[in-house]
Amino acid sequence: MDETNSAEEIPVKMRPAVADAKTALKFVGVSSMVYGVFQLVACGWALAIFVSQGEYPMTTLYALAAVCLLGFGNVWAGAHIRRRHRGIRPLATALSVVNLLQIPFGTILGVVVLKRLWQQESQWSLQ
Repeated sequence: MDETNSAEEIPVKMRPAVADAKTALKFVGVSSMVYGVFQLVACGWALAIFVSQGEYPMTTLYALAAVCLLGFGNVWAGAHIRRRHRGIRPLATALSVVNLLQIPFGTILGVVVLKRLWQQESQWSLQ
C-alpha cells in the first residue's frame, strides 16, 4: 500500500488514530459545552443573589460578566469543536488557557482540550 504524507490524504497507518481523535473531539466539544452551561447557570444564580441583597459592588458585576462571557465562549467553542471546524482551534486554545485558572473543573477541561486539539491526529480530523 502506498502511504502518503500530504495534508489532503491521511497516511494509512494513522487512519485508526484519526478515527479515535474524531471521537475524542466530540467528547471534548460536549464537555466544553456542558462546562459553559454550568458557568452560565452559576453566573445567573450569583447574579440573583447579589441583586436580591440590594447593594453590590460594580467589580462583582464585572466579574460576573466575565464569567458569563467565558461561559458563552465555552458553549460556542464546544459546539464548533464537536462539529470539527478547523478555525476554532485558536479561540478554543485561548479559552482553555483561561479555564486552567478555574480550579478544579476548568483546569481539567483546559488540559484535556489543549491536549486533544493540538495532537497530530486531531489536526487531520478537523475539517
